[in-house]
Amino acid sequence: MKVLLSFFALLALSVLGTIPLSAQAQNNSPIVITKVEATLVTSPAYTSSAATMAAPVSGQPGKWLQIDFTYSVASDELMVKEIQFRAYAEVDDLAVPTDKTGPDACLSGEGTYLNIPNGKDYHGSFYIHPFTVLRFGGENAMGYQDPKGKNIRIEADLDGQQVAYKDLHDDDPNWVSQAGRKISGMLLPRELTPWALINVDRYPPVKLRTGGD
Repeated sequence: MKVLLSFFALLALSVLGTIPLSAQAQNNSPIVITKVEATLVTSPAYTSSAATMAAPVSGQPGKWLQIDFTYSVASDELMVKEIQFRAYAEVDDLAVPTDKTGPDACLSGEGTYLNIPNGKDYHGSFYIHPFTVLRFGGENAMGYQDPKGKNIRIEADLDGQQVAYKDLHDDDPNWVSQAGRKISGMLLPRELTPWALINVDRYPPVKLRTGGD
């Protein structure tokens, strides 16, 4: 409990503008996001003996953008009951002229993991559907591997308060707020994708959107 109390005390000071969250407050957070990666991947192949698998609408399966992140938990309790993660991805917005002062658009999504014991190297993930990839410039526009390219951010919340964040590229901490347009619901949590039933033991349980405590 002392860790949580000291963290939220620092968070209160950061709200007052005394200490930035990205410095001392993050150092005292029970959640630490250690790594963010982005990769274009094809859909996992499922087979069924009961029905014929339909071909993709376009005739060629597009690629998803997979955003994978790792994090650790170090609370004073046995585990953390609930962590809400939010993801942001910088993209080209083909519907409006390019704004040179910041990202054209910022896609976002969120998901919540439950009952995470203290430990290291936990994994979480978000995905951008192939049709959404196409809408925002196609696979060639998903230039997240370039250190000076587009950015991705993962944020973690405990009890409604942001406690940690990690950017793919640590160059501009204000890039999310500078985005020309923010579009929510475009980054899908893993349970809403074809990967929901793959490597299930690698991830904590998820909170259903209609569920309670």
